[in-house]
Amino acid sequence: MASTVSSEMKTLKLPCHGCNNQIIVAEMNAHIENCDKIEKQINYFKPVKETAQQVPKNLPNRSTFSCPYCSLSNLDCNGLRDHCNEKHRSNRDHVVCPICASMPWGNRNQTSSDFIQHLNIRHKFEYDTYVDYGQDDEAMLQAAIQASLGNA
Repeated sequence: MASTVSSEMKTLKLPCHGCNNQIIVAEMNAHIENCDKIEKQINYFKPVKETAQQVPKNLPNRSTFSCPYCSLSNLDCNGLRDHCNEKHRSNRDHVVCPICASMPWGNRNQTSSDFIQHLNIRHKFEYDTYVDYGQDDEAMLQAAIQASLGNA
């Protein structure tokens, strides 16, 4: 199944939400980095010019995470998955997934009964490559359904 998804991501095209050009899904992240129609201040705040206002401190970090077992920090999605598989494979404590908790639709209180399995199934990719944080869960579900039907 993973190879099928990977193959589809190399051929399926979706519109860029900035320029509306059809982009291969696997190349979307690189396109977004260079698309001049997309606001680049999605994950961070940088004032346009010098200001006396404080830089917001409450912006969500969706790039790095801490291990819920040992608190090792600054792990990206793949790093967290690799670390937990290597160091905590046998741990069966119910913990909150830090990746899910950081998402707009995430529940910061929901624990996973098998966190390692959850990581291995749900987090095989970096969300920022495939997720539009400006869309709600229902809109993304509808887009995925349309894409799966070939209507994208």
